[in-house]
Amino acid sequence: MTLPPAPLLGALLPLLQHDDPHMEHVYFWSAILIVLTPAIVFGGIGVWLWRKYRSERQKAGGVGSGT
Repeated sequence: MTLPPAPLLGALLPLLQHDDPHMEHVYFWSAILIVLTPAIVFGGIGVWLWRKYRSERQKAGGVGSGT
């Protein structure tokens, strides 16, 4: 079996060590950030569009108002 080139080997060695609690903490919070960022952004856009829709509908008199 041949070993990968030295720079690649240096990058792969940390993957073999699973006992670093600091890195596990970093990975955990980065995963949380990856999940929450799009949820907050698209949720905020959805709330903004919903408020804009309700505002426009209220200005127009709403559905069934007879005007």
